[in-house]
Amino acid sequence: MTFAPDHIMADTCEYYTYEVEKRGIELEIFMPKSYIRQPVGCDWDLGKGRPKYGIGTTFMNDKSVDMFFHLFSSRDRVYNTYFYDKCEELLK
Repeated sequence: MTFAPDHIMADTCEYYTYEVEKRGIELEIFMPKSYIRQPVGCDWDLGKGRPKYGIGTTFMNDKSVDMFFHLFSSRDRVYNTYFYDKCEELLK
């Protein structure tokens, strides 16, 4: 198995999710609750009526409790301010 995306069946690490499901292991999936901005050039939609996600996404559990924040495209370094702002928010 690989962590590399193929963008045909899966993105990074999604094959691991498929394998866990195949083995019947209990899996908790966190859905996007909100995001700071829409990605440039595309719309990130999970489909099937599930929420969209984007740059600076907050994910929630099945009880709608915020669980974690993910700064997609952080490698581009143009969105780092969003991360710093989230850190300040959490530290207050």
